[in-house]
Amino acid sequence: MRPVVRLARTVYFSAGHRYEMAGRSAEENRRAYGELFREGGGFGHNFKIEAHFEGEIDPLTGMIENLVVIDDWLKAVTSQLDHRFLNQDLEFFRQNPATAENIARFCLVELDARMTNASVRLVKVRLVKVRLYEGDSTWIDVSK
Repeated sequence: MRPVVRLARTVYFSAGHRYEMAGRSAEENRRAYGELFREGGGFGHNFKIEAHFEGEIDPLTGMIENLVVIDDWLKAVTSQLDHRFLNQDLEFFRQNPATAENIARFCLVELDARMTNASVRLVKVRLVKVRLYEGDSTWIDVSK
């Protein structure tokens, strides 16, 4: 029996966003988000993503997945977000409020899609969760 191992990898990106529900009035957005709603404006954060993976150790390589491969997946996701104004630059956030919860969900879905489209490997690593830090004081976990 081979043990199951959990591995976490961290990457960083910076992005701006606005708390706003598309198609809603300024008053409705103010009620929903309070001072986080800034009509016509937004604010930025330095974000940190931890991606948590799980799998069995490949007896040949001694790894659950090559970190170079994991980094490629993570860079493919964060390159879409880094130095962007999320509400305007990504279709997902034109349809969904650019909250920390939805940013974390976006990262989970995008990362999972890249892993699914990756070449076949001997040992199949799986994505367990994504943890998104918004600055130093807030974090969100989203799991499959």
